[in-house]
Parts: sequence; C-alpha cells; structure tokens
Amino acid sequence: MKKEALLVNMARGGIVNEAALAQALKDGRIFGAATDVLDEEPGGPGTTPLLPDLSKGEEPVPNLVISSHVAWFSGQTIEKLRGIMQNNIEAFVEGRCHDPQIKANVAVHDGRIWKRT
Repeated sequence: MKKEALLVNMARGGIVNEAALAQALKDGRIFGAATDVLDEEPGGPGTTPLLPDLSKGEEPVPNLVISSHVAWFSGQTIEKLRGIMQNNIEAFVEGRCHDPQIKANVAVHDGRIWKRT
C-alpha cells in the first residue's frame, strides 16, 4: 500500500490482519485506518493489537479510529446514534471530549480509549 493509504473495514472482523495493521500504523507505512469490527468482540485493552493495554506499557496505535458496529440496529436507533456520533466527533475535534453536555462518548485515539457514559 502507499503511505497515503487509509484502510476502512466495515464488513467483518477477521478480514484484516490486526497485528499487521497495528504494526503498519506504528511504522507509518500507511496513513490511517478505521474499523467498526474486530476479531474478538467486544474489544477492550489488550484483546487485540489494535487496542493495546497501555497500563502494561504496550505501545499505542496511531491514526486509528474504532467505532461501534451497528449493522443490525433499527432505523430509528441508527438515526439517534448518527446524531450522537456527530456530536462526539465535533466534541473531539473541538477538544470537548470531557464536556458534561456529551452524554455518551467512546473514542480510540493514539491507543487511548476515551469513554464517557
């Protein structure tokens, strides 16, 4: 892949070699990646090379976004989640991830899991 490549997996876990992807991102061999599926669900620190356990000194994965997989949700739920996701992305970009107005927020950035529920 070119260094400018952005890999997006919105299909199924297991399609992408997570260890190879994590290493490619750490090495800067590709620009970034986004996924809403993992080999092991639910994911958490240390369950995949994409979500290292920082408390154990594991190296964070840069330029990676992991979001919820919502393929089976109803249309009404999808619309509500879309609004929440939009608000969360705007809060992240504006540096308001810990704003008390944000009701629910989970984001992975540079290997850190930011969660507000």
